[in-house]
Amino acid sequence: MKGWLCTLLLLETFVFVVQQQIDGGLSENEISQQISNENRRQNPPQTDSLRDEASPDSQQYCHLIFSDIHTALRELTATVTEQKAEIRALETRLREELNKKTDEISALTQSQVEELRKENRDRQIAFSTSLMESGSGHVGPFTTDITLIYKNIFTNIGNAYNPITGFGDLRRPENVSVDSLNTRYVLRWDWPHKTAANQTVTFTAQYITERDLEKQSYGKYWTTVCDDILEHRCDFTRAELHYHILYVLRVRANTSQQSSGWVQIRFCPDVQAALGPPSSVKLKSVKGGLEVNITDPLSSNNQSMKTLLKNLSYLIRYWRRSEGPQTAKDLETKNNVVILTDLDRQTWYCVRVQSHENYYDKNSVFSDTHCTRTEGDMPYWQIFLYFLISLLLLCFLLVLLYFCFYKVFTSLKDTFWPAIQLPEHIQELWLGDSQKPQLLASESGESVCCEPLVIANAELDVVAVDEHSKVEDQDFSTYRRTGSGVSGVYSTEEDYCHRSTTHTDLQMSSKKHREELHDGT
Repeated sequence: MKGWLCTLLLLETFVFVVQQQIDGGLSENEISQQISNENRRQNPPQTDSLRDEASPDSQQYCHLIFSDIHTALRELTATVTEQKAEIRALETRLREELNKKTDEISALTQSQVEELRKENRDRQIAFSTSLMESGSGHVGPFTTDITLIYKNIFTNIGNAYNPITGFGDLRRPENVSVDSLNTRYVLRWDWPHKTAANQTVTFTAQYITERDLEKQSYGKYWTTVCDDILEHRCDFTRAELHYHILYVLRVRANTSQQSSGWVQIRFCPDVQAALGPPSSVKLKSVKGGLEVNITDPLSSNNQSMKTLLKNLSYLIRYWRRSEGPQTAKDLETKNNVVILTDLDRQTWYCVRVQSHENYYDKNSVFSDTHCTRTEGDMPYWQIFLYFLISLLLLCFLLVLLYFCFYKVFTSLKDTFWPAIQLPEHIQELWLGDSQKPQLLASESGESVCCEPLVIANAELDVVAVDEHSKVEDQDFSTYRRTGSGVSGVYSTEEDYCHRSTTHTDLQMSSKKHREELHDGT
């Protein structure tokens, strides 16, 4: 019974030691301690009766067995340690050899590629043919391109030659890419190859979702957007691709007799589509700053991009406009209406806005630059300057109005009230009958004109005339003193004629009469 227990304990200890050596090794003290622990676990405390049964011979036998076990374990530990060191050295050597072989293979491959490039650099693959007639030899060279169609093809590796068209397989489009902005997508490609002179190359573009492409029967899910077009572009905007779905786009070249292979690219709008700037930016000067009104970027359906991008924000960059360089300030916001504060009053500021999406870290280009002037209290010197300018303008206007009024008044006065009066006899011609001076009318309706006829001697006549003149002068002076002040015209009782007699007329008449008498004598 005790022999079996010792054997089992030995086997278990051996397995444990080997495992520990593989994991990193144990010292002899640790091994002895481990064996003691296992011995206690396998041999629980015996009763007093069992202890008495253990004979001195069996105890000595177990002691010898344990000594042999310790010796074997030491040798085994040393062997395992040596093998571990050898394994590590072998692993290091193999790794170095592998790296060396890899470098040699890479260098050899590179050299072979370079040699092939050098060999093929000056080589061109072409067909050589001869036209034989009776009595003629080789004809050529040809100055024009002639498509030679070989009907009998003995070897056509990879079907690179088409015996119908005389050309190889139709080349695929190259440099396929997508130009995208918001929800506007345009597929573009290049096709710089040549075809037969009588053939026209067209292109077909299709799309499919990534999920449908993974299905086995995906052929029926391809949707054609452009079919047999001549342009090297196809507008996928009208396809209304979903903004958060992964698509596969493909394009190929077509002729009347064959088609090229498809060229596919993957396109996810929310990741790859570029973000556009705000569709509109307006500035308004308010008290204390500037009000910036931002209109969201619009999709192809004129809807706000915020419906597709929840984390859409804006970067507002503003600076003071001046001739010299200025430091711009940035303000990030999600609002569409922002008021910029802490600005100088009565100063010009410029603003431009950039769209930003945080999740995919997409930034748009900046919008157009808009400038406006801030409001504020006007300085006193500026108020005084404006007042002075206004006063000068008012004075100038008053002087101008006075000068114009004076000129107009002078012209009217000279026209209607001239300074030089016309002669009286000309004025009488222009006067009407009612304005002519009238003599005192007689009491009766009839007017009688009488002139006294006097016959006398010359001397008596002169005396009579003188007396008559004196009488007339007295009468004239009397009538001047007592005459009417209204009409300003005087007459005697004996003169009822229309002609008025004045003192001057009487003197002239008397002088004329004297001259006649003197001439008669």
